[in-house]
Amino acid sequence: MDHHPRQNAGGDSRFFFRDAAGEIFILKFDPKAHPELATGAEMVSTMFFHACGYFVPENYLVTFDPAILQIKDGLTFKDKYGDKQPFTLEALEKMLVKVAVRPDGTIRAIASRFLPGKPLGPFSYHGVREDDPNDRIPHQHRRELRALRIFAELVNHFDTKDHNSLDIWLETDGGGYVRHYLIDFGSTLGSDGDEPKAPYKGYAYVLDLEQALVSLVTLGLRRWSWEDAKTEGIPTAIGYFESESFHPPGWKPLHANQAFDNMTHADAFWAARILASFGEEELRACVETAEYSDPAASDYLLKILLERQRKIIDYYYGKINPLDDFRFEFDDDQLSLTFVDRWATDGSGRTRNVVHRYRLGYQTKPLSAYQPLQETDRIIFDNETQELMNQIVSHSSNDNERVFYVQLQSQRDGKWSKWIRVYIYYDVNPIYARIVGIERDI
Repeated sequence: MDHHPRQNAGGDSRFFFRDAAGEIFILKFDPKAHPELATGAEMVSTMFFHACGYFVPENYLVTFDPAILQIKDGLTFKDKYGDKQPFTLEALEKMLVKVAVRPDGTIRAIASRFLPGKPLGPFSYHGVREDDPNDRIPHQHRRELRALRIFAELVNHFDTKDHNSLDIWLETDGGGYVRHYLIDFGSTLGSDGDEPKAPYKGYAYVLDLEQALVSLVTLGLRRWSWEDAKTEGIPTAIGYFESESFHPPGWKPLHANQAFDNMTHADAFWAARILASFGEEELRACVETAEYSDPAASDYLLKILLERQRKIIDYYYGKINPLDDFRFEFDDDQLSLTFVDRWATDGSGRTRNVVHRYRLGYQTKPLSAYQPLQETDRIIFDNETQELMNQIVSHSSNDNERVFYVQLQSQRDGKWSKWIRVYIYYDVNPIYARIVGIERDI
């Protein structure tokens, strides 16, 4: 049987099989002492990252009697020394001795369908693929990779190294292209693949010099949140996964990731909006793909995901003015600009006593002083303002001279936020306006 170079990553207890339809899959199992731990994490996180818009493998949760497995003649495997050995019934039994078996003798596993196309190996979170002419933006500057950190924070995808990705070449009539996948989510949530994760994973690097130095200087008196980890009340199928000590900016993958380090507040806001689109129903749907046998495990995991989601949204919305979804409306030639305050729709605890103000600007100069909004989600351009805009536009000679901006600020808890500018192309006869750009003070 053909060997796939990357979907074989991870623990020893996994192998390839071909089903009756000729499709090739890889089987991934739970560690013997921790049923449902790795398979549950893989199913939940695969569904979550797929829903976020990333390419992921096609995974199925299966339960089977090991007696149905048949070994193909000439099949081999690599032993712990990297040497090829014949894959016999005895080798299969030795492998299955390491995996969790259900009381009825059946085995629960992930069946991951081989990705279609030609595997090219993992992508990197730095630089570009030299063999892909379409890959022009260094990966550490790509928003979908920088902001991947936000989604990784939610499900504690601490193992975001290059080798948990895979690039696939897909043929087309006109040639082909590279598709980028995230793979192997068995080390997410509270799972570390073959065992529950250590408490520090998600809170410190493997070699965390900063924490080591602080501990040295303080002679160990400085305690880190993960050092006092408590597992009471956490279902065994979940592993150590909690929200109480979770603080978004303090989350860390196992290894430093340059794309994550380059994440801006604008990147984080982009991802936080996507994360906010997951309601309880959507997160529950992700959790239900794990099919935990203990309902308490599903309830606990959903509770922790919702709490971590709220912390992430609140923190990153607080780093930028989260006004969004700007639109123009016309009513009898009266122009107004509407928007959505993401704090009010997605955030928590920061929506009371909010005041918005705005001013109109042209080119690099403001045309007016700040004015308070009469409505919480709408700027109405009064007759005097529109007349001023009409006069400027009537003397303009090109499109660049028809661009204005509206600068907004929001006051929360007595403090004015950073500004956001909405650039407007405006014309008259008839009155016409459209948004041509948005700039955020970050």
